[in-house]
Amino acid sequence: AGSIILRSVIFLVLFLLLLAGLILLPPVQGFISQKAVAYLEKKLDTKVALGKLYIGLPKTVVLEKVYIEDKQKDTLLYGGSLKVDIGIADLILGRGIHINSVKLDSITVNIKRQLPDTSFNFGFIVDAFASKDRQPKEDKDTSSMNFSIGSIELNNIRAVYKDTVTGNDVAANLVHFDTRFSAFDLQKMQFSIPEINLQGLTANVHQFQPLIASNTTAAADQTGNSTLPSIDIRSIGLQKINVDYSNDVSA
Repeated sequence: AGSIILRSVIFLVLFLLLLAGLILLPPVQGFISQKAVAYLEKKLDTKVALGKLYIGLPKTVVLEKVYIEDKQKDTLLYGGSLKVDIGIADLILGRGIHINSVKLDSITVNIKRQLPDTSFNFGFIVDAFASKDRQPKEDKDTSSMNFSIGSIELNNIRAVYKDTVTGNDVAANLVHFDTRFSAFDLQKMQFSIPEINLQGLTANVHQFQPLIASNTTAAADQTGNSTLPSIDIRSIGLQKINVDYSNDVSA
């Protein structure tokens, strides 16, 4: 019986090693990429493209030339390169989500909420993955879920936000941003950031008459929740900042 168990364990280990080796092969990663794109295009009923998927076990995932189109056939998201260093073993074993680093290069994001449809242009994604079970579920204790981030680096980011409902038209370009966390506690809402570097930010912010009057302050007062995050930032470096702001309501 002991030899059978030993052979079974050896076979399982070899099988996992073989599977890991196959995932590292470019043809296999290309196959996974094609299947993922086909699934998302069918699920979202829109154009999705992925130039390259790279999985470097045990913890590196890289996506290149990611493209997602909205229902108006405009660019919702384009990513030249998205690189995540994540503790995959911790994720599989249920020990939490531990992201060592996130690096985004050449990213374009277009968020819109315009007439005649006053829903966000990414709403179809939320609807596609929303649970069809509308019955209330028992609350699950998520307080023990561990989540942490080590460092974040952004390069060549362009973001557009047009919202008729709140009266905001924002376009921003960012050359470089980087930061790291020495402490990241979501339960206690305590964060420690030794350094933040931001270089080359150009933004145009235009505020106009909103479609619906904001009641954010009143809603916040009714909740009675006065808990604020504790953020300890030691150093902030800003270079080449250019922001143009205008407000039609207050002139």
